[in-house]
Amino acid sequence: MVDEKHSSQHQLLGTPARRAVAYTAAVAVLAVIISVVFSYLTTDAPGSCATEEVFSCISVNRLILTFGPSGVLALGGIGAFIKTLRTWRVGGPWMVWHASGWVLFVLMIMFVATAGGALIVQP
Repeated sequence: MVDEKHSSQHQLLGTPARRAVAYTAAVAVLAVIISVVFSYLTTDAPGSCATEEVFSCISVNRLILTFGPSGVLALGGIGAFIKTLRTWRVGGPWMVWHASGWVLFVLMIMFVATAGGALIVQP
C-alpha cells in the first residue's frame, strides 16, 4: 500500500515535468522547422545580387528566416512564463515551467546571435 501511494505521487509529480518538456521541445522543433524551410527557400544562385544594392536584395524569406524562429521561441517563452504564473497561483509545481521559459529564451538569444548572417548578402 505504501508503494501505491508513492507511485501515485511520483506520477503526479512527473506529469507537469513531462508537459513542460514536451512544450519546450515542441516550440524548439517548430523553430527549427521554420529555420530549415526558409533557409532552403532563401538559397540564391551565386552572384544573383552582385549588381544590386544590399537592401534591395533582402527578400521576405530572409527576413522570415531571421525573425521567424526567434519570434516563435520568444512567444513560446512568454507562454511558458504565463503557465508558470498560473501554476504558481494554484500552488502547483511551477518551477518546471519557469525553467522551460528560460530555456526557450536562451535558445532565442542563441538563434538571434547566429541568424543575423541571413541578412548579409555576399556580393
